[in-house]
Formats: sequence, structure tokens, C-alpha cells
Amino acid sequence: MIKLIVGCYEQMLLGYSVTKTEDSGALKCEPIFTDHSHTGCVRTVACGTTYLASGATDEMVYIFDMAENKEIGSIQGHEGTVNYLTFPDKNHLMSASDDGVINIWLAASNWKKAKALRGHKGPVTSFDVHPTEKLALSVSSKDGSLRTWNMLKGRPVYIKNMKKFGPELVKFSPGRGKHFAVASRKAVQVFELESAKLIKEIDWKNVGSILSIEFVSEKLLAVSGEGNHVYIYRTEDGSLSCKFEAHTSRVKALKAMPDEKDTLLASASSDGHVKVWCINEEKLLDDEDTVLKAPKCVLDIDTKARVTCLAFWKEKA
Repeated sequence: MIKLIVGCYEQMLLGYSVTKTEDSGALKCEPIFTDHSHTGCVRTVACGTTYLASGATDEMVYIFDMAENKEIGSIQGHEGTVNYLTFPDKNHLMSASDDGVINIWLAASNWKKAKALRGHKGPVTSFDVHPTEKLALSVSSKDGSLRTWNMLKGRPVYIKNMKKFGPELVKFSPGRGKHFAVASRKAVQVFELESAKLIKEIDWKNVGSILSIEFVSEKLLAVSGEGNHVYIYRTEDGSLSCKFEAHTSRVKALKAMPDEKDTLLASASSDGHVKVWCINEEKLLDDEDTVLKAPKCVLDIDTKARVTCLAFWKEKA
């Protein structure tokens, strides 16, 4: 079973169960829960193997049991908006906030704080943990730094000054994590991890402000922003693989999940719709493929809300 969790400006979480139709390959969904625990705009949601976590402008983090679809606890450990959450493994939750701190919480100890990663001189707007779980990257648009963290020791090992670039988002590629991307409002930089070499800077000055980046695979990076299109680039050289009209308004959030031979990419828009697209990597990388490369929309949900973030959860077989 697949579940799609949506966070909203209206302080709510919306949960949907997603299943495949037998004939067309399209998806269908059913609403399974609505939660109004937060008293501020929901800024981030993240799913682990068992739990869902949500963070908001109310400085709170709420924890949900995904099997039971119910809230099981809360964390009050920040002095500012919670901007980003992730479960690096089944035992830990990490949260980043406007207070400049990245906290690590232990699931087995009733979400007791295990460590606080400090160093940023401004709000931590984004961070990501490498698939090996040995290192992490974080950015702050205010202090202009990209920080590399040793996750085994819980301390910073490298600081890159990116003040002129203005970093706001950071992501590792999935799988072996050979690449990472850093985005400002007007550009995306794609790097090779091993050499830290800049592969390509993708200019978005004539497109609009960037709002979300998401690796579809090791070789493909999706970018969305103030416009109603989603752009997919090749990580090997930063070239545009495809561009498609996804919504009628700005695309605020993207989230990818592998699904058999393809990848499901969810997009959330200010128009209130969440759509799921079926991405075929081989097709997008084939230069000789003359077939229209725009992915197929397999699900369209009208949430009737101002969506801010989203996450997938997949039940383990």
C-alpha cells in the first residue's frame, strides 16, 4: 500500500491511500485521515518505515503511526519554524529550524533529543542525509553557507561560502548518492560528490523563483517554481531532458518514489491539486526517442487546500 501525505497552509495534514487500477495503470485514491494538530502553517512532512513527522511555523513536530493513521506524540525542541524533517534510518528523526539548529531525535527513547548540530548563523532552510547515512549537507540562505556534516561523529567537516549564490535547498541523489544539488531562488548547481566538482549551473532567472528540487533518480533532477511547469534535467551535464505543464499555478513541492521499473513523481500546486506522474528514466535519457517525453499523469487529487509540502509512504512487503 502507498500513502500520500499532504501538508497545508491551513494548518492541516491530509492523508490518502493510493492504489493501482487493474486495467489502465492509473492510480486511484481514498482520503484516510485529516489532522489539525498544528496551530501554524505546515512547512514540512517526512515519512520513515513506521512513522510520519510534520513540522510547522508553530515550532512543533508531530509524530504519527502510519499503520494506524493516528498521532502518537509531539516534540517541542525548536525556537523557530521547523523547515525540514527527515528519517535517515528507522531509529532517528532529524529536524531543522529557523533557530539555526539541526536536532536528532531517538524513536526508541520516546523521541528524546540525541544531539544538536550547531554552526549555522541563520535559519537552516534545507538539509539532506546521504544514502550511506555517513554524511549530511545543510544550507542557510541567511548565512550563505553550505555545511558538510560527519554523521558518525555529529560535527561539521567542511563549510563552503555560497553567499553570492544564496543557497536555499539541498538534495543528494538516491542510490549511491553520486551527485548533489544546491538551489537558490534563481539557479541550481549540480555537483559530483566524490570530487566536489561543479557539473553545471542551471540558470532560472528567466523562468521564475525556484521552490522545489527533487532527484527522480541518480541521473535525473526535477525542478519547479513560480511557473506551472516541471523541468527535468540530466545530472551528467545539466541539460534539459523534458519540460511539461503540470498545473495551472505555481508548483510548490515535488516528491519522488521508486515504483517497479518507473518512478512516481508527485507535484503539489497553489491551485490545490496534487498530481502524480509516471516517470520512465530510459525514455527521458534516450536521445533518439522521438515520442513525446512528457510523463503521464496517473493521479490528480483536488485537495481544496493550499498545499505546502508532501511525502510518500510505502508499506513494507
